[in-house]
Amino acid sequence: MFITWTNQKIKKTFVQRNMFDFKHIKPFDKAYADNPGAMVVFATPGMLHAGLSLQLFKKWAPNENNMVIMPGYCVTGTVGHKVLSGAKKVEFENRQVVDIKMSVQYMSFSAHADAKGIMQLIRHCEPKNVLLVHGEDKKMEFISQKIVSEFGINCYKPANGETVSIPTNPNVPVDVSVSLIKREARLAGWYTH
Repeated sequence: MFITWTNQKIKKTFVQRNMFDFKHIKPFDKAYADNPGAMVVFATPGMLHAGLSLQLFKKWAPNENNMVIMPGYCVTGTVGHKVLSGAKKVEFENRQVVDIKMSVQYMSFSAHADAKGIMQLIRHCEPKNVLLVHGEDKKMEFISQKIVSEFGINCYKPANGETVSIPTNPNVPVDVSVSLIKREARLAGWYTH
């Protein structure tokens, strides 16, 4: 986090102590996965499709004393989507089957903007074009049409790996004083008066 982006109160606090230095929070070591007792782990990715979150899920899912809190939407086909849909078992590519006995909870928490947030941002920034790069096709089509009708601006929604060319106006108006133009013209030999 860039401290210069924060308000004055946070800047003053940061001088006295690092506000992100929490006494009881520390980086996760995979050796902790076998520790007995309570533990809260924040791990990515939230859709449980790879990484630390998936490794811990496979290890902890069969134990009914454990819980996973899914923090947001999960794309169809991901382990997270299967878990949120109530699957009692998940089969992985290597034919490994994991029983899900842990408690599964859902908490809506996302860093992604919703349609209302996107519309507010466009209203505030007044862009000439909008590029939607993340979301479900139907929802992106809906908001794309809403952007075009409400703001009268182009809205693009390229597929993964697709290149988009956005036409621009290369004419840039410039205000220049007449005396500056005459001086530069004299120096270049274009103007002798």
